[in-house]
Amino acid sequence: MEMWDHRVYATHPKLTKMDGPLGAYRHWTRQFYADSREPTSRERSSS
Repeated sequence: MEMWDHRVYATHPKLTKMDGPLGAYRHWTRQFYADSREPTSRERSSS
């Protein structure tokens, strides 16, 4: 499909009302990545 030839990576893509709860889901999944900006619950409890 031609549209896939023009895709680009967006670090922080803009969301619309049509995206529904996608923003909340992205925020929730950050806890599973090592380079997350916020410390995980495990990191907070070990400090």
